[in-house]
Parts: sequence; C-alpha cells; structure tokens
Amino acid sequence: MIEGILRLKVENWIDRIHEKFPVKIKILDIYSSENRVGNLVEIAGEDEILEKVIEELKSIKNVVDVDLQKIRKGLLMGSVTVLHCGACSALSKGEVFPIGAETRDDGSIIWKVISRDKEKFSKVVNELEKSFDVELLSISHLTNNEILTTRQEEILRIAFEKGFFDHPRKVTLKELARMLGISPSTLSEIIKRGERKILERYFGGV
Repeated sequence: MIEGILRLKVENWIDRIHEKFPVKIKILDIYSSENRVGNLVEIAGEDEILEKVIEELKSIKNVVDVDLQKIRKGLLMGSVTVLHCGACSALSKGEVFPIGAETRDDGSIIWKVISRDKEKFSKVVNELEKSFDVELLSISHLTNNEILTTRQEEILRIAFEKGFFDHPRKVTLKELARMLGISPSTLSEIIKRGERKILERYFGGV
C-alpha cells in the first residue's frame, strides 16, 4: 500500500470560504453519487463566524446541500454536497483512497491518500496535473494501521462500544447520531466509509 501527500490549489467552495472567513477546514472523506460529490468535513472557527459560513455555503450555486451540525463550541461537522468537483471526483474513483485533508493559510489543500500501488497513484496524479495546480509532497509505503482519520476512528470506536455492530443492535443510528451531535445521514456515511477503508486494508493483503 502506498501513502501519498498532495498539495492542490483548486477554485471551489473551500477556496471561497477560506478567502472570506478565518476558519480551518478539514475534509474527512469524499464520496461520489451520480453527478454529485459529497464532502464530509469539519470546520473550526468562532461560533459567530461559523453561522456566517453556513449561510455563505447555502448561497454558492454549485453547492446543492449543506448538512452541518455544531458538535461543540467552535466546531461544525457534517456534509457539503456539490454538483461537480473535478479534483474530488478524481480522488474518489477507486484508484486512490483519500484518508484526510485540510486547508493551509495560502488556500491550498493538503490531501493524504493511499493507493494499492505506485502505478495507480501516479496515474491519478497525472490526471490531476492536467487541470489543477498539484504538487506531490511525499510518497511512501504504508507500514502501519493508520488508515482512518482520527475522527473516523473515534466514531467507529464509540459505535462499537455502544453496540451498534451487535446483532441485534444495542443502539440505533439515530440514537448514536444524537450522542455524537451529528445528523444520522452524516454518521451513516462516516461509518460506511470507515468500514470500506478497513475492508480495503484487510482484503488488500497489506
């Protein structure tokens, strides 16, 4: 398994929010569905600013759905769905698996991704370079179990401890979402993507 760190400069909703507000955006995961691309995100900043961020997101033409919940003071978590995101689509087609990203002060996004082999990883990087400002910061062989983001690991651990994976379940999706302070749809997506990464690691023979 290969782990790569990429820097991307892309004009999208993240760039717009970053230019207008002093917030930190972390992308926990991305997923494609038909012609839409969903982003599981955390947005950190002052509470008053975060309220303005939500309103700004809803005003962006390319953004079709905003499902962000305040999980604690100064932090939003949830999904932002857009009609099209070229970079996101390239990173979610199965050749590589994004495991986290966050914005930098210059507006660029630092992505951490994993891939089955260097050839597949290089193919995606080459595709990104055709349309975007991309810099490969590092590439290495993944030799540990750090395939989940901290938030994904935390949520899966809580779900496991609360009996979500038991048969029958000891806690429902809605109950677990309420405990975590996020919407059921966002929680469902986080769990599905986390499970996929674990299975990918298991069946990948790494």
